[in-house]
Order: sequence, then structure tokens, then C-alpha cells
Amino acid sequence: ADQLVLGDYVIAGIAALGIVCFICGAATSAIIVEWATRRHMKSRYALVFVAEALTTLLVGLLAQEFTDHQLFWPIVAVLCWTMGIQNAIMTGITHGLIRTTHVTGMVTDFAMELGRLVYRNRPDDPDPVRADKYRIKLHLTIWGCFFVGGVIGAALSLWIGFYTVMPAAALLLILALVPVWTDLRLWHSDHHAFDLRAR
Repeated sequence: ADQLVLGDYVIAGIAALGIVCFICGAATSAIIVEWATRRHMKSRYALVFVAEALTTLLVGLLAQEFTDHQLFWPIVAVLCWTMGIQNAIMTGITHGLIRTTHVTGMVTDFAMELGRLVYRNRPDDPDPVRADKYRIKLHLTIWGCFFVGGVIGAALSLWIGFYTVMPAAALLLILALVPVWTDLRLWHSDHHAFDLRAR
């Protein structure tokens, strides 16, 4: 909004593109999950992680070439799309407990639980205020992982640049392909059994 008022329409346009791509990423996640769920696929979440991993690998391979030519908007678009996918899938899996790309939301949730933790109940209160200590530990763990990952990522980027994202993306792809492969085998065996019965 500031850039729009100041007349920097290029930055404002890239920011708007990022928002649109984030929304498209979250919508893509929902479409994949619903499509797989209706087909009774156990890999409905894994399919989303496959898409995320492949996109991240693509960024790792091509980002340097784009930035060398001062083409930043494609990288912003793809990364925001990936963030939308990531946030939507984690929100769906945890039923809104974890929003991995919204650190401010996690800080808010942590602060609310912290307020409940320090709240002093009356001795005779029939419905005392209780903090969810599990959520407090969970958010602290996620913050720690964000911090450690950020430090490692920054250190590696000084060494290998955008290729930093590739090892984690490759590991995610390998892990996500396991349930996808299981579903493919079940689908193949079911169709083979159907063909035998049809004969």
C-alpha cells in the first residue's frame, strides 16, 4: 500500500502478484486434497508435498539465472505460490493449529496461551482458566526450527546460493513419493483384479 501511494507501481505490482499467487497456491492445495480424498487416496496430503517439493527444486535450479537477468517477479510468484500450498496443507492437516508461513499468527497464539498460563484463578472458581501447555511447547519448537533453519539457510546461501533449498526439497520429495507409490500400486492391483474378473 505504501509503494502504491508513493508511486512505485512496479514494487506494488510485484506485491499484488505475490498475494494472488499465495491465494492460488492455497487453492491448489485444497483442489488436490479434495480430488484425492474423493478417490479414497491415502496419499492426498503427500501429493501436495510432491508439488511443493518439485516447485522448490525448480526454484533452486533456475532462480540464479533469473536474478542474473534482473527478473525477480517470476521467483516471487513461484515462491508465494509454494508458500500458499505449504500454509494450506499444514492448516488442513493440523486443523488450524499450525500455520507455518504465518509467524505472527503463531506469536499471537503463543501470547494468548501465555496469558492464560499466568492468569490467577480464584480458589473457588468452578471453571478456571487453563493454558494449553502442549500448544506452548509446540509453538516454541516451531520457532526454534524456524531460527535454526534460517541460520543454516543463510550460511549455506553464502556458499552455494539458491541451491541451498535443493537438499531439503529433494528429501521432501522422496518422503512424499512413498505413499504416492503405495497408492499407485494399489490402484494398479485393483485394476488388474478387475480385468481378471471381467475375463
